[in-house]
Amino acid sequence: DMFSAQYKKALTDLNTIGKLSPETSNTCVEFGAVVITDKSKFFISVSSGKICLEAGLYYAISPNVPLYKVMEGLCKGREFEYNGVRQKIVEIY
Repeated sequence: DMFSAQYKKALTDLNTIGKLSPETSNTCVEFGAVVITDKSKFFISVSSGKICLEAGLYYAISPNVPLYKVMEGLCKGREFEYNGVRQKIVEIY
C-alpha cells in the first residue's frame, strides 16, 4: 500500500510537471514561475524540496502550500511575509 501511494503521487507530480511550458514568461507569482527574492529562490511547480544548481539553491514548492498562497499573484518589487520572515521579490521568470 505504501509503494502504491508513492507511485500514485509520483504519477500526479509527473502529470503536473508536464503542464509546465518553458516558453512561458511569468511576470507575477504563479504556477511555473521561478521567483527570486532577496532571501530565497523558488520554483512554483510540485513540492520536491531543495534543488541545488550552479546558480544556487532553489526550493520547489507546490501552489497548494501556505507559502505560495502568501505570495500568489505578487509581482517584481512587492514584499510578503511568511513565518515572521519578510522577503522582497527581486525577479520573476
